[in-house]
Amino acid sequence: PHSTAFVAMLCCYLLLLVLKIDWKLAIAGAVTYGLSTYNMDLLQAGHSTKMMALAYLPAILAGVILIFREKSWLLGGAIFALAFALQLYANHLQITYYTGILVGIYCLIQGIYAILDKNYTSLLKGLGILVIATLLGFCSRASVIWTTYEMTDETQRGKSELAEKKGKNGLDASYGMAYSLGKMEAIIPSMIPNYYGGGNQHNTVKNTELYKMAYNQYVQSFQQQYKMPLEQAQKQAEMRIAGIVYWGNNFTPGVSIYFGIIVWLLFIIGWILAQGAEKWLMGITGLFMLSISFGENFFLNEFFYNTVPMFNKFRAMSMAMGLAHLGFVGLAFMGLQKLFDKNIDIEKRKKVFYYSIGGLVVLMLLFFGMADYSFPDKDKNMGQTLSLVQDSRASLLKSDFIRSLLFLIVSGGVIFAALNHKLKNLYAGIIIALICIGDMWTASKRIVNSDSFQDKVEVSNEIAKKPVDDKILTDPSPHYRVFDLTAGNAFADAKASKHHRSLGGYHAAKLMVFEEFKNKYFGDPSNYRNGISNTSNPTYRNLLGMHNVKYLINNNETPFPLPEACGNAWFVPRIRWVANANQELDGLASIRPKQEAIIQEKFKSNWSNFPAYQQGNIGIDSTATIRLTAYHPNHIDYEYSSNSQQFAVFSEIYYPPSKGWNVYLNGKKYDDFIKVNYTLRGLALPAGQNQKLEMRFEPHSFYTGEKLSLFGSVVILLGFFASLFFFFRKNGIEETDLIEDEDLPSKPKVQKTVSKRSTEKKKRKKR
Repeated sequence: PHSTAFVAMLCCYLLLLVLKIDWKLAIAGAVTYGLSTYNMDLLQAGHSTKMMALAYLPAILAGVILIFREKSWLLGGAIFALAFALQLYANHLQITYYTGILVGIYCLIQGIYAILDKNYTSLLKGLGILVIATLLGFCSRASVIWTTYEMTDETQRGKSELAEKKGKNGLDASYGMAYSLGKMEAIIPSMIPNYYGGGNQHNTVKNTELYKMAYNQYVQSFQQQYKMPLEQAQKQAEMRIAGIVYWGNNFTPGVSIYFGIIVWLLFIIGWILAQGAEKWLMGITGLFMLSISFGENFFLNEFFYNTVPMFNKFRAMSMAMGLAHLGFVGLAFMGLQKLFDKNIDIEKRKKVFYYSIGGLVVLMLLFFGMADYSFPDKDKNMGQTLSLVQDSRASLLKSDFIRSLLFLIVSGGVIFAALNHKLKNLYAGIIIALICIGDMWTASKRIVNSDSFQDKVEVSNEIAKKPVDDKILTDPSPHYRVFDLTAGNAFADAKASKHHRSLGGYHAAKLMVFEEFKNKYFGDPSNYRNGISNTSNPTYRNLLGMHNVKYLINNNETPFPLPEACGNAWFVPRIRWVANANQELDGLASIRPKQEAIIQEKFKSNWSNFPAYQQGNIGIDSTATIRLTAYHPNHIDYEYSSNSQQFAVFSEIYYPPSKGWNVYLNGKKYDDFIKVNYTLRGLALPAGQNQKLEMRFEPHSFYTGEKLSLFGSVVILLGFFASLFFFFRKNGIEETDLIEDEDLPSKPKVQKTVSKRSTEKKKRKKR
């Protein structure tokens, strides 16, 4: 986490230097970006790929700015290609997608300037370099991007076979925009952190009356009801109280995303005083990405979601706040630089400053006055504690309002002193920069502080093996699955996967077929827990059994064996043909997985040399066996024996063979498997004894992509070092714009007058 934050600061420092900010101020701006409350939330929550993608973002923007500067287009192309490749390596494509939007916006800005200046040569050259650098960046990660692109259609971001979802391609808008910020919740807390009570990752609630009253009760409740250790119960109690105090747009908040009140002041000043394409890049980055974070609460986002290619492949649009903060920081420090630029009329700078700080104070007072401290959906169940809850919300808002106001007044005083020649510009700039760091440091410590870190021993204890795990692991079978019922929602918890192959867990890119199956039959944890324990209704047990769930975990002591487990592969005597995907999914409610397989009729013609397959009655060979002999996610080996043709069902999730899965029988390429039971694989097999069957994942996209990746990586690295050499050989090290003091008119010399008495004293001393 520390290294990722440092990379973010380093790349932001590069961007601010490219924006021609005094290097001393650039250091402070870089730290301000790196210490963003949003970044700190990502680090403590473990969103490492997202944080790393945001860390490389400033370097990408620095590269694209240099590309369109006449003397540095080659260096800019090299920096862009390297930073873009590293962001792709971080493998968070939503941040990369938003980055692409920003690069496109800057190209549009440069196009407008080219039309106004009638300078098309530089524009075309810059666009050419940008295209080449982009292609090289994609080449360097071709094996991952290509396979990910292929996988996208098989996830919930692709097309479904179900009738009610026909024609849809991408995430449902309700799911994709689920984590939307309200307009006011995005804007106001970026000035006043705890305006809406903060979030459940903040530790500021310790100062509230609600905390003093309810904390111990919650700790005891978590210990008694959920058998939590003391430290875990204390953490959960604090988060519960923080969630109650929160009264913003989301029902389950994370953090309050704070840009910095001084950053806001300087951003406004920069918007007025700064000039050029870079001003518009930073300003539009800040405001446009801020509007993206509104999600469903902003009408244009619905248009983008339904119109702009691939926009609907992503969710949690609130993450655009990470990009918005960079735009605010960039233009804010451009504003700070311009505020002390002696080439701009001093009276104009004073006027801009007075109006900016005055307007911001009025805006804060307006926001403070409009707060009502209510969250109707939560508050209706509060009863007599509602007034205490609202008082706690009010106290948090009041303290942070005063905090932001004090930071604003102190920084405003420093700027006032400098503009009125009471303080040197350089000293004023450094003081303001340090105040910015202090502002972000103290806000971010609410999220990541000494209490946020755990010893490795403590972390290990949380996921250490329990007696139930030890008992399950004595099973010598090479491959089986477990289903953890103690996790609450088994499909949102991955602890069981630490020690076992688990049917549950979590992944952001969920496979469509399994997600639809899970939502229909296992969507409500209380239903499937009750269904599993109800022996008169075998549906849930059969569905777990066909996915090779051999053990259920009900407690920490003893595993519960599931008799319905079908194993890794089995032969079925009958096929139930259905017309479409809906009938296939619905049919699972009554399936007996060892006795039949449910298959769509579109697969009926796959094996014309297997008449029993098409008729649906294959028959039983009591001597037939099939077993797993070796397992790896991309290479699975089986061995089977049968006196007649059989149809095998494999307890492996279906993924189209056309995207890389090849089947080999006795070392020779065999027919492709098909989709059965909505989520699994099936294959018709000829008679034979001790037959060797293999499934190998051999995607063409990966092997070809690896060659492209090697080529792209080598070219990018060689180009980067070569461009550095030629740039500095030709231009040397360019100085950034430095803050200088005003050229003040010299003060007239004061003529000293000597009194008559003092003259007489001097004469007496000489005598």
